[in-house]
Formats: sequence, structure tokens, C-alpha cells
Amino acid sequence: NYTFYSRSDDGVRLWVNDKQIINDWTARALKENSGKILLEANKDYNIKYEYFDNAYDAIVSLEWSCPSLDRQIIPQSQLFADGMTGISVPTSGNIKMRLFPNPANSIINIEFQSTNFSPINIEILNLQGMKIKSKFVSSLSGLQCATMDINDLKAGMYIIRLRAREQICSQKIVIE
Repeated sequence: NYTFYSRSDDGVRLWVNDKQIINDWTARALKENSGKILLEANKDYNIKYEYFDNAYDAIVSLEWSCPSLDRQIIPQSQLFADGMTGISVPTSGNIKMRLFPNPANSIINIEFQSTNFSPINIEILNLQGMKIKSKFVSSLSGLQCATMDINDLKAGMYIIRLRAREQICSQKIVIE
């Protein structure tokens, strides 16, 4: 019997082996949710983890425990990408982005479109929601492209987040 723990600000949903075990898709302050599921050790299972940030800080983390394992953040060595490309996460405002290539290995191109002229903060977050890298770019109205060097990042899944005033857009990226 495994227990999954999610801390998030704001909404979160978690499916394990195609069974939804956490569903708190609400705008709110930081909160912990948990769900239990029966799993066999040393077997691969699909995990789908969605979250959204309504405003201010975006915080999300995912942990697990079982009778033979103390509660811990799920090690990156236990997570595997299935080859899918970036997934759009619900956004606030009128900012949109596309990441390529995805998966990536040295440089990521971030194509974005904004309707305002405020600077764009591009952040790379790990799956625990911690900021790994960030970069500010000037923004004009319309389609633009920025690049980020990712040679210093370990292989795994990350989140690219764009912020411009109250506008936020996030997307998953796999780094090989």
C-alpha cells in the first residue's frame, strides 16, 4: 500500500496506474493532500500529475511512502518519461508558449506570444517546484523566441514557466 503526498499552491490532481487518487483542483493557499493505492514494488506504473498556479508563488511537490519506505520526495531515478512532448498546463492571462525540441539536450527554444510589453521571466523548475534557473527577456507584443542553455541540467523532467505581470504559462520539458 503506497501513500502519495502532494503539497501545492494552487490546484492539483494525481493519477497512479490510471486511478485518480488526489483531486483538489481549486485556487487556494499551500495545502497538503494525500491518496493511497495498492502497488507492487519494482513494477512500472503510469503517473499523471497536474497542477495549476492561480497567482503569486507556484509551489508543488510530490512524495511517497509505503511500509518499507519512509516518506520522501519520489527519486528522479524512479520516474521515466514516456516520450511525449510538452504538455500545456492551464494558464492565466494571454501568454502562450511552445518549447522545442522536446526532449532536449543542450538548448531549449522557448517561443512565446504575449499581448503586453512587460519583461518576461523564464524559469526552469524541478518537479518539486524549486527554481533551478531563470532568465529575463524583453517582451514586445506578438510572437518571439528565446533560448536557454540547459547543458548544466541533469537528465529528467522539468517545468518551464513564463511570467509577465499577472500572466503565467507553464509547460513540461524532458531533458536527455
